[in-house]
Amino acid sequence: MTSIFMAVVLYIVGNDQLKGFGISLTLGLLISLFTSLYMTRLMFDLWQARGWLKKLSMMRLFGRPDIDFMGIRYYWFTATVILTIFGMVVFIGRLPNDLNIDFVGGTAYGGQLRADQERDTEGYRALFDDHRQKILLKAEVTEVAGTDGHTFLIKYKNQDKTTTDPRTVNLANKAVGETPELRAQDVKDRASVLPDWSVELIFSSTHKSAAGNKSVLFNVRSSEKEAELVQVVLDRLLQDEKGVPLLKRCG
Repeated sequence: MTSIFMAVVLYIVGNDQLKGFGISLTLGLLISLFTSLYMTRLMFDLWQARGWLKKLSMMRLFGRPDIDFMGIRYYWFTATVILTIFGMVVFIGRLPNDLNIDFVGGTAYGGQLRADQERDTEGYRALFDDHRQKILLKAEVTEVAGTDGHTFLIKYKNQDKTTTDPRTVNLANKAVGETPELRAQDVKDRASVLPDWSVELIFSSTHKSAAGNKSVLFNVRSSEKEAELVQVVLDRLLQDEKGVPLLKRCG
């Protein structure tokens, strides 16, 4: 009943994906309860009434289980402690890579592609592929004078050796570096990659697709904390081979 109550809450307050999960969870629990409580009892009553159930035996792994488990408990206590310490060392040694943006911070971006650009999960991953990033995210960055490391102009190099129009990025936190050149290099490094990215599709009843595994709605997560910098990088990556934006523009 506790799990069913949780499923009801998910259905009431959740989005379309959570609503579907809530319905599936509730139906699964109800069917499981019906099967385990009613059908099992019914089968046993039927077998007993018809005389089919003569003997109810259980499978045994050991004919005579006389293993002295308590006698070897100290060996297992020692092994448990060693494995626990080993796991903690490995986990702490890999920090902060073990944690996602919910713990270390970052940016979550929700977007919508044009109606003719719906994609499945692999299609979205191809847009943010590391090889594609190396090709498209060749940035040229200069600091705007007098902004003390907070405002920068970013241009990207095209394959025909031209550059895109400069985009102004305002950082909430000052870029790293004592001189404008060093700060520009810091922003250039960050504008040349979308770090620790992950993408997920969003399915909505208002944006139904003929192909059930495709959607125009998506979420992208990155460990980069500057939202405007993430926006510039995504605007660059979310375009086709001709440089036409794939995102649906409002207005």
